[in-house]
Amino acid sequence: LVLIDQHAAHERVAFELLKAQFAAGGVERQGLLFPETMELTYRESALLNEHLPHFISLGFAPEPFGGATWLLKEAPMVLAGGAYLRTFRDLLEELSSLGRSRSFDLAVEGILARVACHSVVRGAHPLTPPEIRALFARMDAVDFASNCPHGRPVLTRITLGEIEKMFKRS
Repeated sequence: LVLIDQHAAHERVAFELLKAQFAAGGVERQGLLFPETMELTYRESALLNEHLPHFISLGFAPEPFGGATWLLKEAPMVLAGGAYLRTFRDLLEELSSLGRSRSFDLAVEGILARVACHSVVRGAHPLTPPEIRALFARMDAVDFASNCPHGRPVLTRITLGEIEKMFKRS
């Protein structure tokens, strides 16, 4: 018997997709029908300006709109219809903590893992049979690891012997 954590599996699939897109030149993005206006602090605005190429490579398209106000015109495709603003702010916070201790190149996998986590369904969300089949197909299509990017197991196996033991049959 194989039990699959749907959130961890979906997160691993999204992470592998993001990694491949990032390595190929940038995360695929989607234009927003209505650009989001973001009021940042001057410190955040300066940080965003400093890391603008990184945000673009991560699939975001922010543009200065005057003062510390920015417009977000595009977001990563995997976040379409989702939590792209929250993810954007989380990434801004994460990049602010890089400082001189770590470079963007060393932190990029953690950043992609965060984007992947924000892009997928939560474990409490029941999947329909077609969604389950689609997740299995996507799991088969990527270089799959047995853990999500945060280290949680994607699946666990219970042997027939363990099941027999549970029912005191061995």
